Amino acid sequence: MSGYADESKELVLELGQKVQVAGYPATVQFLGETHFAPGPWVGVELEPAVGKNDGSVKEHRYFTCPPNHGLFVRQSVVKLWTEPEPGANQVAPSSDDEVEEVMRMTSTKSRRRGGVSAEAMRDEEEWVPPSYPKSPEEKQQLRQVIESSHDSKLRMMFGNLSPKGLEKVVEAMFCKLLAKRETIIKYGDEGDNFYIVRKGSFDIFAFRKIRGAQAEEEDGGMVKVFEARQGFAFGEAALLYNAPRSATIIAREDSEVWCLERRAFRELVIRASEQKFKEYTEFLKHCDVLQELDVERIAKAISHEISG
Repeated sequence: MSGYADESKELVLELGQKVQVAGYPATVQFLGETHFAPGPWVGVELEPAVGKNDGSVKEHRYFTCPPNHGLFVRQSVVKLWTEPEPGANQVAPSSDDEVEEVMRMTSTKSRRRGGVSAEAMRDEEEWVPPSYPKSPEEKQQLRQVIESSHDSKLRMMFGNLSPKGLEKVVEAMFCKLLAKRETIIKYGDEGDNFYIVRKGSFDIFAFRKIRGAQAEEEDGGMVKVFEARQGFAFGEAALLYNAPRSATIIAREDSEVWCLERRAFRELVIRASEQKFKEYTEFLKHCDVLQELDVERIAKAISHEISG
């Protein structure tokens, strides 16, 4: 087998090795240089269909896998696979946002969705965070979910919040009940809320096309890519990138979710991340040893490591 060692972490990867990327189980299919960006890259085949390609980029093929299962990442984001404990929730994000975040492929910048600042936030001075009544037990439960969930997206998105900021988020969330088979998110719709599963579970469906596969639906229908259980979150993509919903999500059983409306999500969560990034940037600008470097890129790296 071919192997590649990361000198900084002394992690040796081999073709065919099972690993995890952003929490998703994956198999290493490629190690080496590519045409789209300098330096070594790791090509993986993700088990769920949340990738970006089929092992090829711009007509250059590096390995072969079903469409939307392939992804190229830097070795620093590849982790050794550990089997989850029996009965534990699968430790993986419920959408493609984390996977897209770790790609950092310079050749895809023009094709990626707009960043978190794509939607202008107007009337900032006049906006007042909503507050919905909750018992002390409900507030504590919500704080605990945000701070200790198996869903790494929650830690990533809410990790920059101060205690006061987290309290505002808790106050701004409200509970919604859904019946079995009720649709909470429909593909193509405009994003209205961010959701955290309080009780029950949800099936997440997305489009996946596999050329020549016998199981492929003739109408190009949607297939299940993930099951979000208690403590997992979904719905952030449309709010982060000002884009239509990229999946359809349906309750598997009678369920409950905590909801954070679009404006509150952007004002309370995204603005906190933007402010923290500015603080990192200003701090680094005053470090003499870093004067010759791109401080914004360094700040992004620091904020990514801290929030992750």
